[in-house]
Amino acid sequence: MRLLFIVLALCWPVMLHAEMAATIMATHQAQVEKPSRQTVGTLIDALVASGDPVVPAILAAWADKRLGLRKSDGALLMLTDAGDTYALTDLSGKDAGIAAKADLAPLKPNSGVRGVIATALVQFQLSDPANSADALASIARDPNADHLAPLRASIATETDPVLLAQKTRLERLLTLRFDPDSAARVLAIDSFGADLGVDLRGALNPLLATTRVAGTAPPEGNIAHKLTIGKDLTKVEAYDMLVTAGMAPARLTPDQQRTALIANLKYNSVGGVPFADLNDQSNRNRAYTALEAAGTVPTAATDDEVAAALKAHQFTAVYTEPDAAVTTAAVAALARIDRSVGNRQIHRAHRRPCREHRRAGDLHRTRHRRASHRRGA
Repeated sequence: MRLLFIVLALCWPVMLHAEMAATIMATHQAQVEKPSRQTVGTLIDALVASGDPVVPAILAAWADKRLGLRKSDGALLMLTDAGDTYALTDLSGKDAGIAAKADLAPLKPNSGVRGVIATALVQFQLSDPANSADALASIARDPNADHLAPLRASIATETDPVLLAQKTRLERLLTLRFDPDSAARVLAIDSFGADLGVDLRGALNPLLATTRVAGTAPPEGNIAHKLTIGKDLTKVEAYDMLVTAGMAPARLTPDQQRTALIANLKYNSVGGVPFADLNDQSNRNRAYTALEAAGTVPTAATDDEVAAALKAHQFTAVYTEPDAAVTTAAVAALARIDRSVGNRQIHRAHRRPCREHRRAGDLHRTRHRRASHRRGA
């Protein structure tokens, strides 16, 4: 009897453990059937926290649309396509037989929900030797902040030196983009030195993305540089920025102005300007402005008004990355990389003439030997 109690005591945590994921899914079945990206995270966190070894299989089935409802009793099951039937696995991981496809309704979470599930799966895949390399490749293709914690956790237990090196490098690439600690991001950037990896450039470039901002005063935020009309952007581009931001009316084209003036010609004048004077552009502008004031035509900017608006506004490139310390470090890192690339190109250019000189010397010596041999013959 004592031995029986000992066995039961040892097995009880395992038995409870195995049922935990199934219990969580059954408790939240309504949310499983109709999940939303905003709320599904809480359910997934509960599954992961359970530590149940069947959780990765459940999540993978859910993400792959292989989780379904049995119509007869509403039970949640994992499905494996077997032609006209499904092979069934219950949520404790046990074989649940075979059923006709008509007897089951596969769940089809939307792409947003599948993305949340995929992120949760990463932590299991990173610790699985069979899937770790694929998980790293997946993270590298589409990195996000949620990958950082599971990636760091997997590094502590990684024994394969190749995978460890890949994980460590990827962790630094994610750190420089997503870590909430500014100092950690700068440290990660600086740790690469003049590394020429394409993946490093791919991580640094988004940090230096900018948006163009127009205003009568310098904008708030992490300013990259002031934009100069004629150098960084054209007059048309600058004025279009004002129009898009609602800071100026649309530009008046010559055709629009001509059509409006003709349509409003009365008693041989337009807007108080005699018809005979409309051969001058400044008088046409004055006539159109008078029509605007009277509400006769839509508000639009003449060339003079466009010029005045451009003079009254400033145009600035602002980093989308708000942390100035991070963008400063990224600029310095890319400069180091560019210098390294430049030095390599100079070195190659220097070596090319040397190789050509050696080849010319070899050719000369060969011809000399042949000539000597013929004279000796």
